Amino acid sequence: MSNPNKTSTNSGSFTGCLFPVLLGGLLMFILLLVAVRSSEAESRQIASLPEPPTPSVAFPADVPTVYEVLAGGDNIFFNGTVEADQPAYIVTGDGKTLVTVEFKPISSVKHLWSGSNAEFLITAPYQRSLEGGTHTDTWDDLLLYELDPFTPSMVVVLSVEPEFIHSWIDVTASMDVTYPASANGAFFENRNKHLERGFRLFVVTEKDVQLQVAHDQWVQAAGRNSEKPSVLYTWFWPILIATVGLIVGISVVWTRLGGN
Repeated sequence: MSNPNKTSTNSGSFTGCLFPVLLGGLLMFILLLVAVRSSEAESRQIASLPEPPTPSVAFPADVPTVYEVLAGGDNIFFNGTVEADQPAYIVTGDGKTLVTVEFKPISSVKHLWSGSNAEFLITAPYQRSLEGGTHTDTWDDLLLYELDPFTPSMVVVLSVEPEFIHSWIDVTASMDVTYPASANGAFFENRNKHLERGFRLFVVTEKDVQLQVAHDQWVQAAGRNSEKPSVLYTWFWPILIATVGLIVGISVVWTRLGGN
């Protein structure tokens, strides 16, 4: 014989779980609504401004930028990574830029490795050698682990003489690495490898970067502003009021049902 109290209990438990889920979903929808509204409003505000000036030199097309802006105002510092699969990059050169140069991945035991003799050599249009910093690991005489890939890298602080701003410079980066590699599947042997790669850097100034970033933001905003506003933007207030009303209604029903 069935137990009606059990059915009622299950129904109440289901309802008690459903209402918080609905309320949470509606609150998340409100957050999304506000975020969309704020983003589109900011984009339209940027697009309404006059077109910002561009740098005095055109940035090379399809060349990745090394720089990242890490702080604002007068304390702008740039850093970035010269990845192993790209031949050319854009970098700031009138201030100090922390440049990380990566080489092709190598496999070692537990991705352990140590680098030495790291050199960042500018070969053209002038000659200059910069000593680089690199990574250092230590390991025991016995390692029983599978091989894992690691990415050898070196770090230099780059600055360029003013007469070479807005020009290409050729670089050869080199370093030695030592790493443990499997010798017979159980033990390992230390291996040494000399790494070397060449690439080009197009040097710009910090002001160039600021102008280019501002202009890119304006172009993107103008492009979005030319499109038809989203439904969430156009009907923001009616949708917001309806959603808040729905939350209030669900809360009242839940309260009358005992909140469980």
